[in-house]
Amino acid sequence: MLRPDPNDMIRRIIILLSVVTLLIPFISKQAAASELEGVVFSGKMELIDGKVTNGKVIYAVSWKKDVKQTDVRVNQDGTFKIKLPHADEYRVIFAHPDYEPVSLTIQFCEKKEYSLNVTMDRYKKSQSYKVISELNKFSQRLGLIEMKKEGGIFKAIIENIPEKNKTLKYQVLTQYVRSFNGNKYIDEHDPSGDFFSEVKVKHGKAIITFDDSKLRPGGSKASMKNIKWLALEVLKQDFMREVFKLWPIFKKKEKNKSDEEKLTHLYNTCKKTLESFSNPEDRHAYVAFINMYFSRFTKKFEKDMEDVVKYAISNKRFAASNTALMYAVANKLVENKLKTATSEEEKNKIRSQACIHFFKSLLENKLLPARRINVMSSIARSYKYSLKDNDNFKVWAHKIMKEFPGSWSAESLKKELKQIAMVGKPAPAFEYENRDGNMIKLSDLRGKFVLLDIWSTWCGPCIGEIPNMIESYEKIDKNKIEFVSVCIDIDKEKLKKYTTEKGMKWTQLFSKGNFKSDVVKKYRVTGIPCLFLIDNEGKIVVINIGLRGKELIPTINKYIKTQKD
Repeated sequence: MLRPDPNDMIRRIIILLSVVTLLIPFISKQAAASELEGVVFSGKMELIDGKVTNGKVIYAVSWKKDVKQTDVRVNQDGTFKIKLPHADEYRVIFAHPDYEPVSLTIQFCEKKEYSLNVTMDRYKKSQSYKVISELNKFSQRLGLIEMKKEGGIFKAIIENIPEKNKTLKYQVLTQYVRSFNGNKYIDEHDPSGDFFSEVKVKHGKAIITFDDSKLRPGGSKASMKNIKWLALEVLKQDFMREVFKLWPIFKKKEKNKSDEEKLTHLYNTCKKTLESFSNPEDRHAYVAFINMYFSRFTKKFEKDMEDVVKYAISNKRFAASNTALMYAVANKLVENKLKTATSEEEKNKIRSQACIHFFKSLLENKLLPARRINVMSSIARSYKYSLKDNDNFKVWAHKIMKEFPGSWSAESLKKELKQIAMVGKPAPAFEYENRDGNMIKLSDLRGKFVLLDIWSTWCGPCIGEIPNMIESYEKIDKNKIEFVSVCIDIDKEKLKKYTTEKGMKWTQLFSKGNFKSDVVKKYRVTGIPCLFLIDNEGKIVVINIGLRGKELIPTINKYIKTQKD
């Protein structure tokens, strides 16, 4: 009986392993190529009252901050077909001159091809119109010009235009803060899909006219059809359009009967929409999304949210899809423990620790980049703002910057880390004009603590903090601490009038330029209100944490004993 040669078997095994080793990169490459084939979007663009002439599909791929938009012109019959590279998020805008863009954010595509037919409607008619132009980089804060109605036509005159400008690009804005083209559009658009217009300049002057007779008087009839796999995303966009119309109502603390009726109508519309979902996960995702807005004024979706949370507890991949949902699940998991807490401070600590623990468990699942960034950012900011733990905040910030360089979160966190590094160091010197026109230096206040508040009259959270600032100012020992607010508005006279009417008696300074202002650059401000507590030696001791709401006076008292009895 012949026996196999052991050496021969070893040689065969070595050869086989070598072949497999050589094939692995090829197999992996083929698998990766298959996975990265991308997604195809096809369909047709139609206009509610006309023929498509210059329609475009504008798209951006990925979660990175510096991602660039690309546009593709639709065919003469309105049809289009675009193939996009594999990504976890796509931003698609359907645009056409004179028609309101239809936008769609699509995340986590599971199909390779999607059909999407779009019907576009005219912009909505407004009671008033304004103009922005390239002279102020199309900024809505730096140079709005009101249009005046003359003989049924709206008109605006822009003067003192540099001689080099033979033409002027501009856009017309409505009271709904949408921009659109005027009398002559050019084949360029802004990131929202609104086209620019152009007018000739003569002797440094441009006359802009606008006829709004073709605009629609009422609600939009824009629609999307044949969207079986994208129904959730489209319905979320539809909901946001309605929220945008009612946003002034959503922001009100007290709502009248008319407000309640409008919100109830939207609620009933959403309840009817829920009946259209055949996929339970899509239904849960829709409830979680709309509840972020409805929870501000009604508890009508509480029962629906309970079902969503129960589902999310058993499906962590789904739980990571929505920030509000993540927090809702974490709070649900510790609700029994919260009952034993003896103080609000203890409750906040329990909630914060539970959120961080739950968020970390989500990262054990295979999450697409956009979701993973969201979860990691939530962990970082829970450490910073809820637990006031800058050390762990730094750890998670660096993790995000390393894993997702170039993302919005990474870029924002870089700035936050630079700002945190200012603690313990001398506060940057400044000299700004006060309400009376006098120049005030930070060094003039040396010997006292200073609460520096960087804000603006157009900032909602800043305005919301004013009553607390007024109340706190009355309690401090003004021989030991000064309140100094630096406003970054454009209009100084508006600031003077606003702060006087509100009764803001402390030092009010002016650093013109919004987020390009001098104080923003010096103090590395990423958002407002931004508050700094500076000690009597001129060093920064606290940035933001504990300097708002009911925490302000206790935080000040932690460093100086100034509160009056």
